[in-house]
Amino acid sequence: MPYFIIVPIWLLVCLAGLIMLAFRPTRLVGALALTTSTAATILSFLLSLAGLLCLGSLAKAVGFPDLAGLAAIAGYIGGMVVGALPARLQPPPRPSSYGIDRG
Repeated sequence: MPYFIIVPIWLLVCLAGLIMLAFRPTRLVGALALTTSTAATILSFLLSLAGLLCLGSLAKAVGFPDLAGLAAIAGYIGGMVVGALPARLQPPPRPSSYGIDRG
């Protein structure tokens, strides 16, 4: 998922979570939506920052200070690609998982 979509989706989930907190039957789901989406957003940005810092430091340590910026940008783009892979690699659900038995 591209990083520019993360913050708007996080804001929508937080808004939905706040609305769900107002109603007793959905209060637990609202609290979970708020905490889970916030933690995932923070972790996503921290992991991408850690990748940038590690690749930049590694490039400088090896002796390529001119390529440190390029390595950091490549790591950032690589992180986006790797982060999008699990969603693309999951097999589609079998028809029986829809509750329809075609036996």
